[in-house]
Amino acid sequence: MRKSFVLLAMIVISASIETRSQSAESPILLFQDFSIRLPRDWVTRRGSGPEICSMEGVERTDGAKPQLSVQAVDDRGQNNEQLTSFVLLTKYSGTTVVAKEEYVATLAHLSAYRIELKFRLKDQADKRLEQVEFYASWWAVRVPSQKKIFLIRFLDYVDDLADGLKSAGAAFTSFKPTH
Repeated sequence: MRKSFVLLAMIVISASIETRSQSAESPILLFQDFSIRLPRDWVTRRGSGPEICSMEGVERTDGAKPQLSVQAVDDRGQNNEQLTSFVLLTKYSGTTVVAKEEYVATLAHLSAYRIELKFRLKDQADKRLEQVEFYASWWAVRVPSQKKIFLIRFLDYVDDLADGLKSAGAAFTSFKPTH
């Protein structure tokens, strides 16, 4: 009797520990073509335009929030240069690009083309806003089985970059095409 009580107590304790650790994890967002983990303390927000998924981190004392979004474009055989042109023309024509780096990388065990940008806004009514540097990182992940290229964008202030990238890590490492 005593051994069975101890065994039962151990099962109950391990079940409660497992339940706590599972509830402490952030949720996985499932979409038709991919899944991605929502980083802890981040919230989803309504995507704008072609964004399928959009999320943002906790607001900092300066009012900034790191942001991450996912959109998909048809894979028509675009090369990396064409992808860079697409990103620059559709997203950054109203900015001053201060620095740009491009390279092949890996994102969640998938081959990706990465475009990193530092930029400033231009033609702002409040000219102080034109001095703030932003950082954007675009990950282009080709999924041949879906004939799509997923564009995963991370955006934050340059001054807050390390903190923002650290908090967004769960989303980057969890991105998975569903088929």
